[in-house]
Amino acid sequence: MVESKLRSCRKRTLVVTRTPPMRTRVDTAVVATPLDMIRTLQEDREQIATVVLMGSFAANGELASFLVEAYPSLRVLAGRSGEEPDTYLPLYS
Repeated sequence: MVESKLRSCRKRTLVVTRTPPMRTRVDTAVVATPLDMIRTLQEDREQIATVVLMGSFAANGELASFLVEAYPSLRVLAGRSGEEPDTYLPLYS
């Protein structure tokens, strides 16, 4: 029971990509559009610690700027197409 509470309290990563990975981690959610990203952030804001922008979304500076301004406590990472996000990488904070 304690373990299930810890899992539900665990911060998650939200990945925004047009090409979702074949497998996702338990603590990772994947969305395909910026509108889905905003909806997910509004619904689960307390559960999400990091947003990873992949592919064309990573190249969109306006999207990253919006996230930084609208959600200042989020970590926003920009990846490359085909990368699998590593939620344990503490490079950006």
